[in-house]
Order: sequence, then structure tokens, then C-alpha cells
Amino acid sequence: MSSLGATANYQAVTVQNANCNALVLAQSGAPPITTLFQGQKYVSSNSLNNHDLILLSGKEIGQPGRPNPVDVHYDGWVPSSCLSSLPSDV
Repeated sequence: MSSLGATANYQAVTVQNANCNALVLAQSGAPPITTLFQGQKYVSSNSLNNHDLILLSGKEIGQPGRPNPVDVHYDGWVPSSCLSSLPSDV
């Protein structure tokens, strides 16, 4: 986003609603990446179109030619209504 002229504003957030999805794009109806669960905590860095960009991480399952799981890190857009801010010292 910084390449597009947006300054990152890092904020600790938590999922406040059940059944929220991280999306590929910052728009309703975009394909989901994963389901987020109430109480999970993330770091948000930017916002666009009433969506917040969060950092996701996890393990990718083994694939043919790459049998060992690997750590993955990527971003997903979450509707702002699904998140609430946490104190800055979290």
C-alpha cells in the first residue's frame, strides 16, 4: 500500500463478530481467503472502502513436489464492522 501512497497505520485489532471472513479484495462479495473467529487478534495496517488490511500467517499443507508444510504470511481485507481496536500496548 505504501507504493500506492498510503501510509501504514498499525493497530492491534480483534474480531468482534462471529463468522467474519478475510477477503482477497477490499469489497463486499470478494472471494474469501479464510474464516476469522470471534476473539482472534491481528494487526491491521491500512483501510480502504470500509475494510481493514490484516496480516495473516499459518502453515501451508504439503503439496506434490513440496511435501513439507511451510510457513506462509499474507494479507487479507476484513470488513471494518467485524473488527474492534485493542489498546496500543497489546
